[in-house]
Amino acid sequence: PSPDVSGNAISILICIMILNRNILAIFLVLTSFLSYSQGDKTRLDSVNKLKSIIQTNNIVASQGVGYAGMPSRHWYSFSFLLSLSTNDELLEMTHDSSPAVRLYAYIGLVHNKYTYIETVKRSLLSDTAYLSSIEGCTIEETTVAKGVTTIENWYFEKSTSSFLTTIRNNQNYRSQL
Repeated sequence: PSPDVSGNAISILICIMILNRNILAIFLVLTSFLSYSQGDKTRLDSVNKLKSIIQTNNIVASQGVGYAGMPSRHWYSFSFLLSLSTNDELLEMTHDSSPAVRLYAYIGLVHNKYTYIETVKRSLLSDTAYLSSIEGCTIEETTVAKGVTTIENWYFEKSTSSFLTTIRNNQNYRSQL
């Protein structure tokens, strides 16, 4: 009898569909951000647009999510926000009405090696507001306080630094921001 390849073919098709969905989601976030940046070239307008995207979703996500481990639109929004924001702006964002913005702002300050990070951490350790969390293939709810103590679930210094370097060095990215 000939081997049954239909199971393998279905698995491959599912992987392709998941990959295409992730690429489409990333494309939509980037194009909406980039088209907004083209219409309003000021850095602050871009920061506010990215904050709005994060506020609307109220999700903190690791870089690689889903079956294919693709970068998430949430991680891209955070990374672009981090590339544009000063430490003072990130510090202000730790008081934002959105739990996701507060946690991402804290992660940004950790990334930037903010001098007074322990003071910020202490203030957020009492923050019991809920947000959604995506870590790889796992989706769950967490609090800002728990997120502050487990940022390694969403933050990887090497990949974040690498992407930020790409943004800073790539003229195409820089002209859009």
